[in-house]
Amino acid sequence: MKTDAYSLVLPKSVTAEEGKDGALTLFLDGKEVGGVQVIPYENAEDLDIDQIEDEAVREKFEELLALVAPKGPVGHMFSSHVTDTQDTFCLSVFPDPQEQTEEPEETMHYFFPKGDLFYDIFFQQGGIPETEEQVILDSFALAS
Repeated sequence: MKTDAYSLVLPKSVTAEEGKDGALTLFLDGKEVGGVQVIPYENAEDLDIDQIEDEAVREKFEELLALVAPKGPVGHMFSSHVTDTQDTFCLSVFPDPQEQTEEPEETMHYFFPKGDLFYDIFFQQGGIPETEEQVILDSFALAS
């Protein structure tokens, strides 16, 4: 699948629906299981996971967390991630266990920076098989 900003390979079991501003929603058997969202973020390419221990950098990661999980307190963990196309970082977000929600237990976000944007590929835990997630991640490429 190809958009103006990026391309990716969808496994046969996964379908996609394009949304506004480069967004994409992924479905498996008619159920939403993830997608791609475009997040405006000044100097996205400068955010370096290897510097997360620095307080100022950590604050920038916390800002990014608030953009993808704006509903309040959540557990989370940032870590580095390598795909076939580039090194990036991921964010695991899980709802506060004290809150009773219909949200999935955990959502994984993979951030691909370009200029002042992050392309966030996200998957709901258990939404699609891990091997199919990996196909999507490894094939994701930003347009030149």
